[in-house]
Amino acid sequence: MIGRAAATQVWRDVTMLHWRIEPARLQALLPDGLEPDLFDGSAWASLVPFEMVDLTLPPLPAIPRLTTFPETNVRTYVRGGRGPAVWFHSLDVTRAWMPPAARTLFGVPYTWSRMRILRRGPAGEGQELRYWCRRRWPQPVGATSLVGVRVGPPAAPDDLDRFLVNRWAAYSVVRGVLHHAPVVHDPWPLHEASTTVVHDELGAAAGLPLGDVERVRFAPSATAVVFDWARPLPD
Repeated sequence: MIGRAAATQVWRDVTMLHWRIEPARLQALLPDGLEPDLFDGSAWASLVPFEMVDLTLPPLPAIPRLTTFPETNVRTYVRGGRGPAVWFHSLDVTRAWMPPAARTLFGVPYTWSRMRILRRGPAGEGQELRYWCRRRWPQPVGATSLVGVRVGPPAAPDDLDRFLVNRWAAYSVVRGVLHHAPVVHDPWPLHEASTTVVHDELGAAAGLPLGDVERVRFAPSATAVVFDWARPLPD
């Protein structure tokens, strides 16, 4: 349930690379109050590049030249006092104004990067996309990510897909206090996908080096995502 939205946005051409990590490795990166959420005995990490479209911070309107841009996030899946959610380790964007504001207001670790998305072929099965990112601020400056995918047919979601994408909240730490923000979005129209190139340093920069990619998914159409204001968890 969303009250007064803190941010609304549309995600387009979303690629999701998922891999297993040791629960103890993830636990060491989490704040007090959170623990890894496990599937098949493993914790999971994801590298998610996409195009952000019409980011809006109500009551301000979207300004297309300022609020449409590429993003790449590194995220994991956790449990806390208000149930399962996403934990963002980094969110690279091309807009220099976003990281200081998001870190201060929402406790979310946005970073400033150069990025671009290249598309080859018509949208749909067989299309190829490449996502490139090079970090500018903060450290490690120069960390890069290059992901290429070829879009496959629509996927029939299984239990692992649902574990990874049906996440209706995010945790963050605001001024030293763990917060919880509900999230709503349309169902992801998942497609199978295969990688054509993968070279990533963003996961390692977050303490989660990219391992063997166990699953690749792609969501081609725009999906609206709404974040509620984060609220502190009770002591």
